[in-house]
Amino acid sequence: MTDRENNYRCGLSSDKGGPMNEGQRAVYGGAIAGMVATATMSATMLVAHRFGLMHEPPPQRIADAALAVAGGRQAPDWLRKSTAATGHFGFGAALGAAFATLQRHYPAPLAAPVRGMLLASTVWFVSYQGWVPALGIMPSARRDQPGRPLTMLVAHWIYGATLGFCVGRARRTARETTASR
Repeated sequence: MTDRENNYRCGLSSDKGGPMNEGQRAVYGGAIAGMVATATMSATMLVAHRFGLMHEPPPQRIADAALAVAGGRQAPDWLRKSTAATGHFGFGAALGAAFATLQRHYPAPLAAPVRGMLLASTVWFVSYQGWVPALGIMPSARRDQPGRPLTMLVAHWIYGATLGFCVGRARRTARETTASR
């Protein structure tokens, strides 16, 4: 296999066989940053669960609701957990790709981690005050069990700060690399 073919298969080049352009790098890097940020958020939720700040994490409740609609009966535990993890990391990766693309086109005067936290706060609000309770998956933040809404807001801030840091760092590295050529 040539280097060109290998780069294409690993997502490091465009479908035309050449190197990725800046937009493609932003999407790819943003998706990876989103997965890293989702891992830090998931660790935060795990710690909160262990300390009794919340019972079942929201990604699991959302996955269970989706599986119930798809299958209409109780799914096995392995399927429930893998669906929750896949959905959570997929959502985080997609949000990371969108964030990186927006940062490329609309740079803001705020530090990248702060922009990430603002985005994550918006996602928390739209989800936990909007579509999640509207679909009957969970109560709104005002009516939820004590501890979970604040824990989830902090977990979203950690996601956003991590995402912003990773995307900001990748952008700085790309600019430094371009400038040194």
